[in-house]
Amino acid sequence: MPINLTASSDVASVENKEYFPLYLFFDKSVENIEHIGYYYNDTDLLEFSVDKESRAIRKIVLTLSQHYAISQSKVIVPSDCVIGSINMLVNSHIDCSTFLTTVHTNGIAIKLSDQKALKNYRMDKVILSLDEYDNITQVIILDLSPNNISHTIQELEYGC
Repeated sequence: MPINLTASSDVASVENKEYFPLYLFFDKSVENIEHIGYYYNDTDLLEFSVDKESRAIRKIVLTLSQHYAISQSKVIVPSDCVIGSINMLVNSHIDCSTFLTTVHTNGIAIKLSDQKALKNYRMDKVILSLDEYDNITQVIILDLSPNNISHTIQELEYGC
């Protein structure tokens, strides 16, 4: 199982960092990390940093996204989320079949696949939607402040 859950009460924080549309972290003190990149050509990259031992997500960075949309609606939260610490046992480089970042009034949804999502894992502000093979179809970041949303839009526009 490439992505699974363990019991946890991790809390996410978001920082507005220049050049990065999204910079979210769970624990800055973890130093033994591995990077996992979800790539769409040379135009879009979503990077996860995971603890090498537990494989738990420690950081999520939207590094580059030339395929984006801005919505005046709220992000839709799946009602069937299972809550815990999300652990990723996947390759370090994953090519996506699609990549679309949609900035909503309260969060961000990043579509990484056209496959149907069958389950949803939630870790505080982060939801991963998974297909039948436990591949990520979408990443949702919730509860972003108006300042975070404005920063994300600004950095996406600068990146084009």
